[in-house]
Amino acid sequence: MLLYPRRTFHLQTGAPHWADGAYTADGAIHAAIGGVARVEPDLERRLAHELAHAFIANLSADLAPRWLQEGLAQALSDPRPGSRPSPVEAMAVEDLDYRGTLDFTRSLLAEHGPEALRDALASMGDGASVEEAFRRYLGVPVVDLFATWRASSLTPAATATLENAP
Repeated sequence: MLLYPRRTFHLQTGAPHWADGAYTADGAIHAAIGGVARVEPDLERRLAHELAHAFIANLSADLAPRWLQEGLAQALSDPRPGSRPSPVEAMAVEDLDYRGTLDFTRSLLAEHGPEALRDALASMGDGASVEEAFRRYLGVPVVDLFATWRASSLTPAATATLENAP
């Protein structure tokens, strides 16, 4: 794990301005910590997030799709429930934004359990494709899971909730 002052982190990693951590293909965890005197909850979550990326990449032989890696890293590093579902504008799972990956992944965890996702990741690590792994351990192709989740987020009740949210 490499810890940097915030400015040095962005110069060294090339990470986007909004990122405070990165897990890179060389297996290193990079984190912007500034002048930290003690580990605050935000830093703890950030480090847990990047460590989750390392475990997910290792278990799946780095074959897990980006949306799943990001969604799991967010869900595992900050298990607090979200305040409200995000609007789903993405037409494909690959097009989900950062919050969308979290919402979709949380729905998969709630419906299928963490064991199914862990087993799917391990299956990818053993050489299965993403689709094979999802069919085997979640019983449904990713595209169908996403379509069902997206449709449920567009129901009148969900739309009303989103429209009335602050």
